[in-house]
Amino acid sequence: MEKDIKIRKVGNSLGVIIPFEMLKNLGVGEDDLVRMTYDNGKIIITNNPESSEAKFKERIFRIIDEYMKNER
Repeated sequence: MEKDIKIRKVGNSLGVIIPFEMLKNLGVGEDDLVRMTYDNGKIIITNNPESSEAKFKERIFRIIDEYMKNER
C-alpha cells in the first residue's frame, strides 16, 4: 500500500496522520508502541512485539477479572 501524506505542524514538531487502513494492516492502534527507523532515505514503522505482547496480556487479565466478577 502506498499513499501520499501531508506533513503537518503538531505543537512545536511536525507529524503525519497514518491512515487507519495502514495501522490496521500493521496490527496497531491508539497508544500502541511502534518502532521507527530511518534507513537509506526511508522512514520505516514496524509493530513493536513487546508492546503487542504486553497489550495482549493486559486484555487477557481484564477478561479473567470480568469473568471472576460475574461468577460471584
